[in-house]
Amino acid sequence: MQQPRDDIDNAGGAATPLSISQQKQERDSHAQRYIATLIGLLKTGDLDGAERALRRIAFSELMVNAAALHDALRSLPMTTPIGALASTERPALLLALAFARRESTGRLDAMVPLLVSAAAVLRKSSASSPAQRARDLSLAALCLMLAQHSTDCIDMARRGADLVRAFTITSDDDAATLVGVAAVDLALAFFLNDRVAEAASMWRWVREHTVDPRLPRLMQADWGTSVVGLVVGDRTMVSPLAAATIEMPLMDREKDIPTRDPWWLMVATARTWAAIDRGDFSGALVMSQCAVSATPTPAVTGPLALAYCAALLLNGRTSSALTFVDEQLALLPPDGMGSTGPRLAAVGMTASAIAGDSARLAHFSTMVRPYPGLHRLASAFAAMVTGDPHAAINALAEYNDDIFGPRWRALYWTLFTAVHARAGHRAMAVEGLRNLVPLIERQRLGAWLMLIPQPELDAVRGIAADSDFDFVLQLLPAHAGISVVPVVTFTTREEEILRLIGQGFTNTQIANALFISPNTVKFHVAKLLKRLGVSSREEAAELGVPRLNRAPREDTKREAGTPDY
Repeated sequence: MQQPRDDIDNAGGAATPLSISQQKQERDSHAQRYIATLIGLLKTGDLDGAERALRRIAFSELMVNAAALHDALRSLPMTTPIGALASTERPALLLALAFARRESTGRLDAMVPLLVSAAAVLRKSSASSPAQRARDLSLAALCLMLAQHSTDCIDMARRGADLVRAFTITSDDDAATLVGVAAVDLALAFFLNDRVAEAASMWRWVREHTVDPRLPRLMQADWGTSVVGLVVGDRTMVSPLAAATIEMPLMDREKDIPTRDPWWLMVATARTWAAIDRGDFSGALVMSQCAVSATPTPAVTGPLALAYCAALLLNGRTSSALTFVDEQLALLPPDGMGSTGPRLAAVGMTASAIAGDSARLAHFSTMVRPYPGLHRLASAFAAMVTGDPHAAINALAEYNDDIFGPRWRALYWTLFTAVHARAGHRAMAVEGLRNLVPLIERQRLGAWLMLIPQPELDAVRGIAADSDFDFVLQLLPAHAGISVVPVVTFTTREEEILRLIGQGFTNTQIANALFISPNTVKFHVAKLLKRLGVSSREEAAELGVPRLNRAPREDTKREAGTPDY
């Protein structure tokens, strides 16, 4: 990503963008010079010198070459084991060793307590220089990020960001370098913890306060801001140079994303959203799948997880989305839901509603409830999918959370338009279209229309036709992009009969097993077939049995068929 700044401001006209491989080569050359500096100091035993040198390096640069760092450390002719150098007294060196350890083993194990302890020491730093203090807090945030203490990481990053913003750069001196690399690392910590607005704020600060246009951190800031622009759906943030790569259709040769490379995972996240925005849902899924498989840990934190879920849903892979959400929530960091957890649970609400799984819908709803804005948005979608537009309208009426940016405002206005159209509220639906159309025209944020169920889709099409919204008519698909499974609940008796049907029992055998009459069995079987929307016992078993032990029973619910939003 280290395209020289002169190429961006090329006096001869538009810059000629580098290919992905060329950008990676440019970026890696910077990181390799950093590694050479570190290894040279370690060879002489100058650990304090190594610590000072690492403090002047953006770890977001070092992280992407963790494999080269690991190989270089292994080749050192030292009598003291490399692992023995890990100490809270030298937190920057500890971080470098942690990145190398994670590269070699994929785990940090015993280093996690050291990282947490180092963060605690850095938090209490008595450094007199604001620049040193900002750098200390950025290193603390990175330590907590590696230890997967996301809440503490965000808190530390915010403290560091406040110091960075208060700093005044008058020249490109040592203090400016420390604050600049601190800002870049804080931005990365924010981004990987799904705090994209705060990440963009730090990257903007770097762009505005970097004196030397050739510095790698300025190029990182250009790319970082552009990636955030795609994630939140604001294309005014995307630079022309970054757009040339981000908007590039997926090529077979580009499917392999470097493992444990946060910068290229960020670009893959942006390219996933870009593909979604241009309607290339299959390409978005391929890109996000490649990125997910290249993550350094089983937990896929940050915006990548949400982009992957969106690609799954838009490709009709609802069950895969549910499986992914379950897997990720099981890997939550030790300090709780973190930043990504609530949004993943909101995806779980959405996917559960589409799958007709009321028990999981209620489960995910409980997880999202402490986050009112997010809960109302997810509840509105779930209510729309389960055929209750009035409940969706009520949820949206209470929604006042605007932290997500244009992409999520587009989702809000898509839902608003769809449910009011379904409810026959023509004036409100037209208002929704008037707010939605500019977001689609300027930011290309029309993909959410693909997640509208067929009844709402038909209602929106009718209102768009009557109100001269020809642009919307061209975007609306002929058929809904999702296949909604009705929410089905079972009584205790129906569960018993359905299990036996799944085991191949006849009506007579079921009657004998449950000590009821064959006519009673016949009545319940007919009722089950009608509820499940199928015509045979085999289809009933195939569709209904997997829901047993998950669906709440009617005789224990407050109201049959009503999801607990």
